[in-house]
Amino acid sequence: MARPNILLIFTDQQRSDTIHAAGNPAIKTPHLDRLVREDVLFTSAYTLISLMDK
Repeated sequence: MARPNILLIFTDQQRSDTIHAAGNPAIKTPHLDRLVREDVLFTSAYTLISLMDK
């Protein structure tokens, strides 16, 4: 079986509502908008390390 291609994209502290294609007209995110057009949009995210614990 062929190994899958996996691409991880990390944007620093970016919420899903800060993407133009997700409904925010005030911001331009052309590369992320392309991913949304190709059916890739995650509206929930999880962090490995939270700096807000204290």
